[in-house]
Amino acid sequence: MSETNLHEIKEDFDKIEAKYRDIAGILLGVFEDKIGIKNIGYARIVYRIKTWESFAEKIRRKNYENPFQDTPDICGFRIILRNSVDLNKVVQVVEKEFDIKESENKNVELKPDQFGYRSHHIVFSIKESWKSAPEYRNVEDLKFELQIRSELMNAWANISHQIFYKREYLSSDIKRRLYRLSALMEIGDSEISHLMAENSKTEVKPERMKELERVLNKYLPDRKRSPNNPLLLLLEEMDNYDFSLELLIKYLETKKK
Repeated sequence: MSETNLHEIKEDFDKIEAKYRDIAGILLGVFEDKIGIKNIGYARIVYRIKTWESFAEKIRRKNYENPFQDTPDICGFRIILRNSVDLNKVVQVVEKEFDIKESENKNVELKPDQFGYRSHHIVFSIKESWKSAPEYRNVEDLKFELQIRSELMNAWANISHQIFYKREYLSSDIKRRLYRLSALMEIGDSEISHLMAENSKTEVKPERMKELERVLNKYLPDRKRSPNNPLLLLLEEMDNYDFSLELLIKYLETKKK
């Protein structure tokens, strides 16, 4: 690519970079709000916008003919969760709220006997319906990349990137040690996820359970009681489907028959 072409691309990059800087902070707030509404819990959300130097190096290395169309990660977001249990929930939120261009789960690409990079990558843009709001105008041509990972997934990705980056050769011993570390982190991620899930099942929710029991006693006084604890299971199911106590009351008032 000639220096003349690079100069022209630089002018276009400066204009697009300004658009990304205007919208990135707003989208960060959208992610925080939507994930908060879903009660997903701990989520660390960060973003970065490529510098001109990084962008120019990539289009030279990849020999892109259409640099802006071929580079979906000029602005990249990363959502890092405490464990992998909530990964699919976050993916569902993103797929509902944005216009999805690509969605790829790197974890499923690994064979049963393989360990390595794990993350969910999504390329998205703003939905057409959002563009009536002033802050979302003039960004219809922008694409964003999102990576969704657990903390341990993110730690391995950062470590492996530092080791592999711009290295033409790595010894078999170093590669083996690195992938052994990936296996350990995957086991750790799985154990943390199971512990969190088991803890949430046994967590006592006395106030919500009392309120739910009060509602059921009022609207279904003749219901069959169980010696077990179905109220806890019902609360969990309501949480999973975003079915609030208010919705339950409305349903019981109108659909009791």
